[in-house]
Amino acid sequence: PIEGEPNAYRVVLSIVEGYHINANPASMEGLVSTAVSAEGVELEVAYPSPMTETYLFTDEPLSVYEGRVEIVVRAAQPIEALTLQYQACTDSACLEPVTRAIKLR
Repeated sequence: PIEGEPNAYRVVLSIVEGYHINANPASMEGLVSTAVSAEGVELEVAYPSPMTETYLFTDEPLSVYEGRVEIVVRAAQPIEALTLQYQACTDSACLEPVTRAIKLR
């Protein structure tokens, strides 16, 4: 939770060196965007500004997140959990997309 802001949360990701995750929105068809959601609740999600990088598997620059990433989430009501979706990639290939539950209480 974010101090002084009821129903506001900070999701902090630490991405292992040598990997990146796709920004929101993803730059290319077939890549999965990093996304935060909550079942049955509308959220206001502030994604960070992405980095732009070019990798071996495409000539097009991609919008990605590397290192420490902070996503701010605000809900109109208290929520118990968030769902995080992301796809980790190296400079030559992407792993399968992952979905994780984040318990808040």
